[in-house]
Amino acid sequence: MELNYFLKTYYPQLKLCYGSSYNWNIRVRFKLDNPDELKEINYIEQVYSRTIDIFKEIFRNEDKILIVFGIVFSTDYKKRTKNPNKAIKELKNYVNNIETFKILKKTFPKEELEYHYIYGICTIKDFDYISLIKRCGNYNCNYNPNLVPHFEYNKKYGIDVYFINITNNSIYNIHDDHVCDLLSTSYDNIVPIYLKFKDWAYRNEKIDEYVKSNKLLKNK
Repeated sequence: MELNYFLKTYYPQLKLCYGSSYNWNIRVRFKLDNPDELKEINYIEQVYSRTIDIFKEIFRNEDKILIVFGIVFSTDYKKRTKNPNKAIKELKNYVNNIETFKILKKTFPKEELEYHYIYGICTIKDFDYISLIKRCGNYNCNYNPNLVPHFEYNKKYGIDVYFINITNNSIYNIHDDHVCDLLSTSYDNIVPIYLKFKDWAYRNEKIDEYVKSNKLLKNK
């Protein structure tokens, strides 16, 4: 599936760039960190645990997953090269068939951003999703030099990672070690995950109203 076709068909108003999830109504934001946790190793382990648990709830072994690596350039990243080949070389550590992925270039003048999207379809067995998810959460890892920092800390390029379930058209994006977002085209896809991890979820009045109106809380 082509990325452009997917976005135009199912998310016509969504800009797939940093902070764009605010513009989508059917969305859940989950809290990953625990600011009261004094031990940093426990802090990051909780981030890993929550992001992986949410991923496993969204994706099944048989699901087709459109993985999108958004290599981002902006006026703040003047030293970063606009050659995506170096990023592709690094991403080989996580995705088996990265050489077959396609590249789509998009610019967002208002946000002053330029993206080179590297994308392709996989199943869970085709990529190391646990290591990739941990990499996405490694913002707060200065205390442990053995951790590979988030792509944003690369001086040559930054990468936003999007996991798209094309079976039910849901988008999962881990921003950092604080929050992650789940977007969908249907409340029916997102509500079960919202209810299962409600202790981690930021309150969403629209989803709460949908749950109430459909009496979905009675068995939860």
